Amino acid sequence: MNKISIYSFSAIIFLVFLGTRLMADIKTDWQEGMKRFYSQDYSGAIQYMENALRDNPDPEALKFLEFVRFTKQAAAELIPFENERFILWVHPSDKVLSNYAFDALDAAYETIGPALGYFPDKKITVEIYPASESFNIASSLSKRDMETSGAVGICKFNKIMMISPRCLAFGFRWLDTLCHEYTHYAIAGVTGNNCPLWLHEGISRYCDTIWRTGDIEHSLYLTPQSRNILADNKERLISFSAMEPSLVKLETQEDVALAFAQVSTAVDLIGLPAIKKILSELGKGKSVNESFVNVLGKSVSEFEKENSSYIIHANFEKTSGAALDSTKLKSPGADEISEFVPLSVKNYILLGDRFLKNGFYSACEKEYLKAETYEPNNPVVLNKLGKLLISKGDVQSAEMKFRQAILSNPNYLPCYIHLADILFSRGSYSEAAEMYEQAYHINPFHPGIHQNLAECYDSLKMPEKAKREYTVVRELFF
Repeated sequence: MNKISIYSFSAIIFLVFLGTRLMADIKTDWQEGMKRFYSQDYSGAIQYMENALRDNPDPEALKFLEFVRFTKQAAAELIPFENERFILWVHPSDKVLSNYAFDALDAAYETIGPALGYFPDKKITVEIYPASESFNIASSLSKRDMETSGAVGICKFNKIMMISPRCLAFGFRWLDTLCHEYTHYAIAGVTGNNCPLWLHEGISRYCDTIWRTGDIEHSLYLTPQSRNILADNKERLISFSAMEPSLVKLETQEDVALAFAQVSTAVDLIGLPAIKKILSELGKGKSVNESFVNVLGKSVSEFEKENSSYIIHANFEKTSGAALDSTKLKSPGADEISEFVPLSVKNYILLGDRFLKNGFYSACEKEYLKAETYEPNNPVVLNKLGKLLISKGDVQSAEMKFRQAILSNPNYLPCYIHLADILFSRGSYSEAAEMYEQAYHINPFHPGIHQNLAECYDSLKMPEKAKREYTVVRELFF
């Protein structure tokens, strides 16, 4: 296979662009600067780039140099943690992330490596930024890209970058995000960056949960939200070409969710064994069309029609009320009612909350139940009903509400914690631990997780995991 490193491919593009602009005797300095930037040696990169441009201040090259300076500044406060495969850079306030990130990344490495045919020959850099401003600078993603498209991570410049889950109002599946971006890294490594955007994203979305299942045939990509959006948009599917140059440039959150659902379904339809062969063909320099014909016996256009036909004729079971995930940044005005509850039932929830605040529990329950009638799987509605039922002493019914919310909204945090607390108080430590683990997959900074999880592990005779959780408690609260 023709192996072109992510560094060399990207750097060569930029060098070719500048080839007619930079004099021959300074290209060596510029090339060394690019090499150092793609190796995350930002100070060295700046030094060589400044040397290259001192007597030839090309405007485009100067813009890139300024970007490298901003990147150095944004990364300056990050501290490293590493294992034999990854170097993780986090802000000291995000040190807790290092307790979990390696488990997910190593699982992705071991699962995705055989599936795609790629094992990196050097440690991979992962940078997690503590604020949207620093993440925006280093990643080149805008705030609009983040909140509209859900772009909270990116694989670019020969590294993985992500914003801390601490920055988002409702958390997010940050470990899945790391594995999603690692999959992008692997695809680029296999193909020498010769992979179309739709296929890149489809494979990465399909693979970003298999680190949890450990089974390439058992992806969790088809969530209730994905089924809903495919069922509701059969007449307005997005073409593969319209997804270029990036899904983050699509107009709405719904468009991005639809595109992800389409392309991950496409990968499922092809199957990972055939995907592996297609990537190998791309790595040999074949075009995507040649690769599809060689492996599948059909062109990309023919396959796209087949995928669209499958979606149009599929009977996707809808989950009424399941809410789209949110990547809203944390702010004083961020609230889950505005984010997850549709206008059709918002007034029922607000009135119910008012009754609850004044101690009118029966009236509160009536309003919540009205909301549930119209939005039976809305996570906020089910969560509020569950908490109300607990206050009435009906823990069994509350448990059912929380379980329903988790099934229909697998990325909504509060119900995992409430269900885990019920199980913990009952002594069901194994399942309680599973629920607390799902919670820290979404927001490891939540105060209600780690102490109880440590005690679960103690009860289950898992001393190493218990020790880790007690360490996290100290890191977060002392």
